[in-house]
Amino acid sequence: MHMRMPALLVLSSALALIAQVGGDVPQVLAADSASSATTSVTGTQPVPADGLAGESVQAPGEPRVGTAVVSGHARYAGVGLGDAGPTSSTGAVPEFTPVYLQWLGGDGFVSPVYTTVTHTSAGEWAFDLPLARDAVGRVHRFDPGRGDTFRVWMDPFINERGNTVTMLGRPTGGPHGARAGAQTDSSRDVTISLFEHPGAYMFGERPASGDSPAGTMVKVAGVVWFESDANASAGHRDRGVGDRAARGYAVEFSGLSAAGSREIAVALARDPRGDQENITRKILLAHPEFITGTATARIGADGRYSLLLPQDTDPQSLYGVVRDVQGNIVEAIGPYSTPRFTSPKEFGSSAPNNPELTDAGWENINFAVVPWGNVTVEIVGKDSLNRRVAPGENLEVRLTGKLPPFVNTLEWRNDTGALLSTCVIEVINDAASCSLALTSARRGPTFYSVGLVSGSTLVAADTVAVGGTGTVSPPKSSRIHVGFS
Repeated sequence: MHMRMPALLVLSSALALIAQVGGDVPQVLAADSASSATTSVTGTQPVPADGLAGESVQAPGEPRVGTAVVSGHARYAGVGLGDAGPTSSTGAVPEFTPVYLQWLGGDGFVSPVYTTVTHTSAGEWAFDLPLARDAVGRVHRFDPGRGDTFRVWMDPFINERGNTVTMLGRPTGGPHGARAGAQTDSSRDVTISLFEHPGAYMFGERPASGDSPAGTMVKVAGVVWFESDANASAGHRDRGVGDRAARGYAVEFSGLSAAGSREIAVALARDPRGDQENITRKILLAHPEFITGTATARIGADGRYSLLLPQDTDPQSLYGVVRDVQGNIVEAIGPYSTPRFTSPKEFGSSAPNNPELTDAGWENINFAVVPWGNVTVEIVGKDSLNRRVAPGENLEVRLTGKLPPFVNTLEWRNDTGALLSTCVIEVINDAASCSLALTSARRGPTFYSVGLVSGSTLVAADTVAVGGTGTVSPPKSSRIHVGFS
């Protein structure tokens, strides 16, 4: 798949690993010395690093010279992902919404988690990252100019409409929906794109199983896949070689009547600065009869779906979502990332589709599923910041969260990036069979890393500091494979 979609800086080195994020927060650094501006480990809470509150950044696009700054905006996708930014028409998140960051050194160092909040109505945020000291005593400074990478994310929250908002993506070296332009010392103009889950007011009566609406129906058809490309860009309008059909998932569409479309259009004309999502919610709560109906279609082995809406549906006023096998709505790049009725063609240049309206209805209404699972990897009870691990200890690993929908493996590597062993992970608890035994000492301090690789992309990882010299025993597991299966 090669559509236009912002993606965070992707990890390009086996040594640049993602440590645990979200859910349980790993040990982090706090102020060690005001004069040295170096942090060390003191607790388990994210380290405050607000670059705007401290006036170290004048604006997200203007980081202070000579500082380690990451800055940008957080906005509803809307769905023009490639166009989201300071001047985008998509809405910003409320002020003081938390934003998190963790950076990854080219030498294998994994930073603590830092936190800031959004500022102003534009959803601006900025991190001013301090120096950090690891358990070995070495000082690390964030520098994307030399290959350091990072990820930013926001936890799910409830917005003013009572709807849940999540990142539009999953952590595959950095969530889809977060993009950055790296420079020496800083990365700016990072855009976090968000997906708003709809309320029940966006759906109408569903026909009984096997029933079809009477009369001439409005058809909606397309393809749905799990997006595997963290660097997807403009181009092809079909799934790529690494993508997998979302077989067993379902697509659900609702339609508005002509009267409902006119009512919303009139309300927007009266209040040009009004939020279309809020206006839609208000009108539909008062007039649920404006929804002509809701139809659902199961996705086949080839990723295709086709459904029919009632004949009185306005084909220019549709809304659609993708549901998993349990019936939960999942984040997907497509024509609809916020709850509003519109033409599928409105965001066709940015969404992974090339919609075509025929006499029968819509074709090529595609969705690229990028579920927000925020899976984390943890070397249990050990880390590279608190203390060194003694030779002879056993390194146990734990996974939490939701596995990405691809072939998943855990990889153990040493400080040179050499692969020590690989375990296939089919379910989250398989990590318990992927421990690593340190058999003898090694001269000088070093690091060992374990990373979760989904498909061919590093998703999450953790590192541990070890003292001494020697060898490492591979994990004892029937699931071990050398390389990828």
